[in-house]
Amino acid sequence: MPEKIKSVVIIPAYEPPIYLISYAKELLSSGIDEIIVINDGSPKKYNKIFKELSLIQNITLLNNRTNRGKGYSLKTAYTYCIKNYSFDTVFATADCDGQHVAKDVINCIEKAKKNYDSLILGTRNFSLKHVPKRSKFGNVSTRFLFKILYGIKITDTQTGLRAFSYKLLKPLYDVAGDRFEYEMNCLIIFNKNNIPFIEVPIETVYQDKTDDVEKRSHFRTIVDSFKVWGVLFKHAKLKVFTTLAVLLAIIIATIIIF
Repeated sequence: MPEKIKSVVIIPAYEPPIYLISYAKELLSSGIDEIIVINDGSPKKYNKIFKELSLIQNITLLNNRTNRGKGYSLKTAYTYCIKNYSFDTVFATADCDGQHVAKDVINCIEKAKKNYDSLILGTRNFSLKHVPKRSKFGNVSTRFLFKILYGIKITDTQTGLRAFSYKLLKPLYDVAGDRFEYEMNCLIIFNKNNIPFIEVPIETVYQDKTDDVEKRSHFRTIVDSFKVWGVLFKHAKLKVFTTLAVLLAIIIATIIIF
């Protein structure tokens, strides 16, 4: 292991909030060496944010001409990282919406420095009262499915805060998927290839939302959950009867929980 390990944070961004700028500065002031931001085809009105980010020392801005999805954006960054960094670098992916506080990003990176062969997962606590019902539903259902189908318990299957060594860049790039399915595919493929997961508890951050917002987004969450379930079932290659039985178990478990 190299004596000095560089830390790089990768942030895919589509229509980012203005506070992405202050968040990036906070990461750098907290000890992160470099940041890579990917503009995933955001509308022109967001150019000012990306322009300001690009002027900050130690921030690299990459651009997708059109919106291609989070998975595609991460792969854009991985391609850049494979060419421009070396074995003495550890990376972390973080969301642009402020869900991942700087100290948690640092903790995940420090864990990755000591575990070069593992994928580090920043895991949220979905039992807390302030967690929106739609988020709790999505996590409980996919966590249950992952355990049933792949035999491994992962506390937060949808976390965007993940840390890893340079060694895992190519395996991550090779995982299929450009959009929502990519991060779930990573867990499935890495599990099949016996790449270890290490969970690091992180702060569970959600912006305050009114009941009306909660109701408006609920149906969309159900649809998205079915899409994620589809990814899980696709890799598991279960028979129709078994698939229906597992879905029924999820529904019953969800009713009991909520």
